[in-house]
Amino acid sequence: MGLTRRLTALFAAFEAVLVVAIGIAIPLAPLTILWGAQYGFAADWTIFWRASVDFWLLGHGVDITVVLDPATAAALSLPGASTPVTLTIAALGFALLTVLLGARAGIRIAETGYLRLGSAVSLAVFAAVSCAVTLSTRHPSASPSLWQGTVLPTVVFAIGLAIGALRADGIRDAPAGRFAQWLDARPPRPRLIVSASLRGGVASAAGIVAAASVLTAVNIAASYARIITLYEGLHTEVLGGIAVTLAQPENLGPVTVRAHVSGDAVRIELVAPTEQARDALKAIMPDLRRDLSQSGGQLSLDLSSGNQPSGREWLRDSADGNRARDSRIPAVATSLGAPIAVRSESALDVLV
Repeated sequence: MGLTRRLTALFAAFEAVLVVAIGIAIPLAPLTILWGAQYGFAADWTIFWRASVDFWLLGHGVDITVVLDPATAAALSLPGASTPVTLTIAALGFALLTVLLGARAGIRIAETGYLRLGSAVSLAVFAAVSCAVTLSTRHPSASPSLWQGTVLPTVVFAIGLAIGALRADGIRDAPAGRFAQWLDARPPRPRLIVSASLRGGVASAAGIVAAASVLTAVNIAASYARIITLYEGLHTEVLGGIAVTLAQPENLGPVTVRAHVSGDAVRIELVAPTEQARDALKAIMPDLRRDLSQSGGQLSLDLSSGNQPSGREWLRDSADGNRARDSRIPAVATSLGAPIAVRSESALDVLV
């Protein structure tokens, strides 16, 4: 017995939401595990949400415009670094999943007896949810097309709904049902030829993909050391400088240390906004410089009164004009007056 019109509408809306949720959950589930296991729940989870939605939208042919923030673009010092880039790669596996889930929803909606009502409600809800998730992932650094994010996934879902509706038992008397009956009445030989051709094409494509996968895996395993060497040679660390507020003594204001690292050169800048704090730091500067000189390498220590980074020009002019990159700093934690030790391998330890 079929459902009522109201229950059919609710059921169709639930099916649409479920299709979107499953598609986004596929990338979101492992990214959430990474968020907890690797980052200890400290990072902003919405970053992983936006990445998952972007993957899902790309899989439906949605264009995503990516642009570097002005600070990063300026630090790279590359021509066109701030130019927006549009990603048009379509990971069609997500679209195929939406078609399959849409076909399942179409069959279930057709069984209720209100195919047109259920299909209309399901498409409307799917479009609304798709628009909502697209809006939730828009960010200055990566922004998907709003109209594409609303229309393209909905069109893919509509194709699945149509396929499912055509397969439902309740529409055998429709024109599509008559076409299926006409096709069944054709001689078996042409149908066997077409079926064999399709199976052969699928088998050939699967064989090529499998061979390419094995060859890629073998090449990665054989060239693993070279790949790691090339990756390490890129120095893909965080660009810019490291600034840490060490302490805020009473009546002295915040005391901040900035470490600027470029190749083998390390520049340490102590920032104190008040005259009292600068006088206190000047008293310990000789001891700090002595400790730095004993560490070796190209090291320098400066005292500043400003609150803005003053090492951009130093970074740009250092390392024979090469692009400056910050090295990873494993630990920076100290109190006012503590000694600082710098290792020549571009790592800075501030000892308590």
